[in-house]
Amino acid sequence: MKSKRVCCWCGQVFESSNPKQIYCCKECGYKGNLKLKRDQWAAAYVPRTVTCKECGTVFTTECGATRSVFCCQSCAEKYERRVEHSTERHKKYMRESKRRREKQLAAGFVEKVTYEAVYERDNGVCQICGLTVHPTKGIDNNWDGTIDHIQPLSVGGKHSMSNCQLAHRICNSLKRQQTDTFTVDWKEKAREDNYWRIKFEQYMNLMSA
Repeated sequence: MKSKRVCCWCGQVFESSNPKQIYCCKECGYKGNLKLKRDQWAAAYVPRTVTCKECGTVFTTECGATRSVFCCQSCAEKYERRVEHSTERHKKYMRESKRRREKQLAAGFVEKVTYEAVYERDNGVCQICGLTVHPTKGIDNNWDGTIDHIQPLSVGGKHSMSNCQLAHRICNSLKRQQTDTFTVDWKEKAREDNYWRIKFEQYMNLMSA
């Protein structure tokens, strides 16, 4: 004798003569049993305390996490890039990039541009993020001041005072090939994940020292 039941997965009403049937179809049964197994796995999972392989932050692993040795995706990507940068392939790429950059600079040269002149004109403020650039050149690799070409040389920009602006090295790196419309809100970026939060804290500590 058939009786009406409510599917435990989709909530649809169905009829069945099997008293143990709780799903209306095979698809719902598959999804329901898969969730049940995942819930059982999560309940049995024992979190581990791990030190991030990239930034050194101590964190607790979560069930199903794919990066058990990194606190966030940014740290995982940063570590992979650092490993890649040590390869001969990357060193060859950097040599070729340097030669290409020199040609672009020569093609776009209009006038001599000095870091000191750009720093003074922009009042020591990064034109990408709006934060102050430390007055001591070379004090920090990430937050050191650089000359950024507003319109990149790679897309026909000129090497002139009007096309150059002051920027933190890290902001300049994030900009890549984008134009003058690119900006960075570091308070907002620090909320994205642990990696950027640590970078912003390094800036705050640098400026308060």
